[in-house]
Amino acid sequence: MKAIISIRPKYAEQILNGTKQFEYRKTSIKCPVSSVLLYATYPIHKVIGEFTFSHIISTTPEELWQQTQHAAGITKDDYDHYFSGRKVAHALAITSVTRYPQPLDLEKHYGIYYAPQSFMYYEEPQEDITLKTPKQMKNTPENTALREQTANELTELFADLGGDCQGQYFNDCSKEAYKLATKLRPHQA
Repeated sequence: MKAIISIRPKYAEQILNGTKQFEYRKTSIKCPVSSVLLYATYPIHKVIGEFTFSHIISTTPEELWQQTQHAAGITKDDYDHYFSGRKVAHALAITSVTRYPQPLDLEKHYGIYYAPQSFMYYEEPQEDITLKTPKQMKNTPENTALREQTANELTELFADLGGDCQGQYFNDCSKEAYKLATKLRPHQA
């Protein structure tokens, strides 16, 4: 599982270039996550990278600033304004960052139709391929071998087209891959 956080582009950029080594949050991430996706807000509105973190520091805003100010990436005034009225503040201690070569759209790449207010959890698709077609391959033991063979053929065909079908349902693969697959294997009821 990953977390997606909404963050102003200037702070996202500071995380990606290494000058901001702590990401401050009013609410802590409670579930274990493998990484945190950076959703840059207005005017970008895209996921521009991700980071991993070693631990979360949760303490008073004053104590947190004392521990993290050396790599805060924000001014003390901005920090105080952000945590104004809070008794507890949280910081993710960033360990590694990855900048995406191209920003990714939440809906197209993650199936998410709105940006999180603060953060949200994102469960990555499973690696195994489940084929679902209108008239084909009911979930029975005798269809297992055929389903696996067809999944392998589709993955190869889709790769030949320059795509990656891993973790997607059959209907989500390109129409071109489907057309090629039906030429190789007639539709079976």
